[in-house]
Amino acid sequence: REEHELRLPRIYFCPADRGRSEGFQWHSFECTLSYLQEQRSCPGRLQAYRGRTPEEFRADPDGDGLDRQGRHPSECLEFGTHMIGVREEWSAAWNEVSLRAAFRAPSTDGIANALQEVELGYLPVEWEVGKASTTKQRYYYPLLRVPYFFFSKGYEPGVATRTFLAREIDRGLTTVGKYWFTYGAMQLAVVNATLPEMTFPGKPAELEDRLAVVHVVITLENFEEFDYVVVSSLFPLLGFLGQIAGMGAMLVLLVAGPRLRSESRGRKVG
Repeated sequence: REEHELRLPRIYFCPADRGRSEGFQWHSFECTLSYLQEQRSCPGRLQAYRGRTPEEFRADPDGDGLDRQGRHPSECLEFGTHMIGVREEWSAAWNEVSLRAAFRAPSTDGIANALQEVELGYLPVEWEVGKASTTKQRYYYPLLRVPYFFFSKGYEPGVATRTFLAREIDRGLTTVGKYWFTYGAMQLAVVNATLPEMTFPGKPAELEDRLAVVHVVITLENFEEFDYVVVSSLFPLLGFLGQIAGMGAMLVLLVAGPRLRSESRGRKVG
């Protein structure tokens, strides 16, 4: 049958605990799409941001400029998943995107019950109706947080997160938005774990510290789009007025009906 393709959004790994991300440093990455017996890879790059939340990626990671709190820019790992066209097929297991990254984790010394997690996010798209070419806006939005593990060459198992990804279209009266959401996330054990091979230009290929690894497998279960359309308020108002008119007509028949029937009988008798 005819095959179709669906373009994924740009997907990001970002530090989750951004209030204590001092010393966090990305080391390497891997991005792979599996379709039947085929495998394709996508590129990755570091995107810097200032402040605590990566609302936009415009800062220079190599610059010496500080933000208002006197902190250096932080970095998220951007995967070029928007370059991949995922094919529509019957089986969901044939469309899997595997994202892995290794990094130097920030120190958690003295922090009780510290969580080992990384944030998975993407860029939603919004535009004004009829002006998509000139009014498109993209911004960062988190999808979920996933656990990471520390890499070991021994037999200690790691952890991966499998989640499903779907798209929804929100059509308003003046704006349209294209959004994605995840569901059905679960954690799986990983044995014989390895480090990702792709490193970043200008970054050290070897780090003395023990590296952490985050692994996410994204599956597209189906290609159905959930459309949310905002209907003009005029139509619900007309429907409401119609209901009032119908109720009024029924009340008139109930109240005036017996009298009209008795008057009709009186005229016939006379």
